[in-house]
Amino acid sequence: MKVMIIDDSKTIIKVLNSLLTNKIDKTLKIIECNSGEQALNKLKKNFDVDLILLDVVMHGMDGYETCNHIKSH
Repeated sequence: MKVMIIDDSKTIIKVLNSLLTNKIDKTLKIIECNSGEQALNKLKKNFDVDLILLDVVMHGMDGYETCNHIKSH
């Protein structure tokens, strides 16, 4: 299973990554993105993601705009 974490806080990404891999499933593949733009670029290359954890309040492209772009593709 592949999980994409999109958050502009490195601390939040680190905590979520740790919780998901240590407490839930050590075989998860975590894809980390620190902006909506970075996430969209990674998804253009490989859309094979099972779950996206997306922060709403981010600098630049916010979570709602990122979600709308993902949904439109």
